[in-house]
Amino acid sequence: GVATKEATESTEASGKGNRFGVFNNFGGNNNNNNKNDDGGDDEDDVKGTKKQKNEGSQFDMAQRIESTKAAAIGGVGGAVGATPIIFIHHALLSITGSGGLPQWEFATDMSAVQAALFALVYRYAVREGDNNPMLNQGVIGAFVLTRTLANVQTSPTCSALPLSCGEPLEYLDWGMLSQIFVNGVESAVLFGAAALALEIAFRKGFLSKFD
Repeated sequence: GVATKEATESTEASGKGNRFGVFNNFGGNNNNNNKNDDGGDDEDDVKGTKKQKNEGSQFDMAQRIESTKAAAIGGVGGAVGATPIIFIHHALLSITGSGGLPQWEFATDMSAVQAALFALVYRYAVREGDNNPMLNQGVIGAFVLTRTLANVQTSPTCSALPLSCGEPLEYLDWGMLSQIFVNGVESAVLFGAAALALEIAFRKGFLSKFD
């Protein structure tokens, strides 16, 4: 009877020890997992901080200075290139119905502003390492199309709702088509000259592309 009692107590003690051991191991595994999770979170936080710093460094003061230089080069280059065409358009031909030297001066000033804004977009679009000529032409074409269509004025004979202006296309008459042609040439020269000035500045090292 005594031997049986001692065996029973030994079995119960072993069972309790095993249960406590399982609990301890489970707690230890949880602690290790928590440590691993905390370590992973810390690594992710560090990586996120480094990524934010790298993204912020792309738009530091040096890049802002380069953008200012690009706007100045593009504005001057575009205005100088387009001035003769703008003079013929407004001071001589007066295709849009308003001409003279005041209109030529105003159009030249506004074209310089447009070329400067184009230069900012061009520098960010045509980045370092990108040698795709279609990208350059796409940026120029988008600005040419926008400026050309925005400068078209309807003819006095047009009626609204729906817009009807006469021959040859009903929506566009000959006078409006001639405006599209002249404004298109003027815009192509303006933004083409600005892009050429920027490319020369890139090659000469006066200006850096956006990295």
